[in-house]
Amino acid sequence: MPETVIHQSSGGWGPIEIGTDYTHHARTMARLKGGVRLTNESDNFPQNFAITRMASSAARFYGAALGYEPEGFGSARGVMARLFNCVTNNGEHLFYYHPNLYSNDQAIGRWLEHASLLDRRAKPAIDVAAFYPDTPIKLDDEVVRHLWASAFLSRVEAMRSTADFDYVSEPMVIEGALDRYKVLLFLWGHVTEKPVLDRIAKWIAEGGVLIYPERPRGPLQTVEGARSVWNRWQRGETGKGRVIFFPGDPEPGEPYARFVRDELRRLGNLRPEVRRAMRL
Repeated sequence: MPETVIHQSSGGWGPIEIGTDYTHHARTMARLKGGVRLTNESDNFPQNFAITRMASSAARFYGAALGYEPEGFGSARGVMARLFNCVTNNGEHLFYYHPNLYSNDQAIGRWLEHASLLDRRAKPAIDVAAFYPDTPIKLDDEVVRHLWASAFLSRVEAMRSTADFDYVSEPMVIEGALDRYKVLLFLWGHVTEKPVLDRIAKWIAEGGVLIYPERPRGPLQTVEGARSVWNRWQRGETGKGRVIFFPGDPEPGEPYARFVRDELRRLGNLRPEVRRAMRL
């Protein structure tokens, strides 16, 4: 069916056991000139952002269309959160179940007042990316296996109050996605494959800025335990770019988010529209 537009559904929040790889999903659907239909949207915007951003980021990078569907119950808060998520991700379609709008006494009025914002949706201006820890997810259950107790997702939720940001997975790093961003944040995960770490180091040497929390897991290293890149950064050998170390523990996530906010506001390489949004 070469003329049929296909949006493949996918749910969950990314644990290995579910079998969902949002990077590969978006890349595959882009090749088919189709799209990604996420069926996992939450009623809570920070959590919704955290669990949908890998697919949304990958879809933008590879050129796949985006659509959204809730995973279940929706309050008026959730109706607005999902509308905001679609508008700011330039989504192609937004689906609500009947109860999302009709099972509470506020959602219909909010929808009628604000649904026209869909006509203003556009590609977002994003200068900041968060490293998506594919390798740590494979090695350790604490990273994303449990939705309500995820070391990575909880830090994403806290960081969203500082800036809008994409995820960059390890395959996306290898395929050049870092060139789209000015700043790379590490939220959780201190292990990656050597080719990925080498590409990050090259991006920094060419002018990129990395922000990294030194605790509780310690130095960034390869799967084999090599720390040569980290040692160069510790000596200040970063080429045209910078590595900014957060000396504390990013648990809870709010102090680290405030640290990142202050550092981003001092950087001169962010676009004016991004800087204006951060001042809000």
